[in-house]
Amino acid sequence: MDAENEWIRIHDIIQFANKFYGATYAENSRETFRKQALHHFRNAAIVEDNGKATNSPNYRYRLTEEVLRLIRTFGMSDWQSSIKNYLKNHEKLVNIYTSKKNVL
Repeated sequence: MDAENEWIRIHDIIQFANKFYGATYAENSRETFRKQALHHFRNAAIVEDNGKATNSPNYRYRLTEEVLRLIRTFGMSDWQSSIKNYLKNHEKLVNIYTSKKNVL
């Protein structure tokens, strides 16, 4: 699969949802996205941030490498083994990304 892993802003996520899901999220929804979704995704080691201050215009998110590898196997013969492997290591990943966040 050709999944990419570019750093993106909350603005980019809102624009994507509006374009591809027919949503009508306003720009002032950024903090809601951050608190109600991305914060939990980061705590679950699904996404990581770039360590900038959350009010910085340079603050970005991206998928963790482990989740990206998992997504790239979706629909393939090794999808089930990828899921099992990811779940087996999930708690370790949470600890890794939590400590990474504390260092940044």
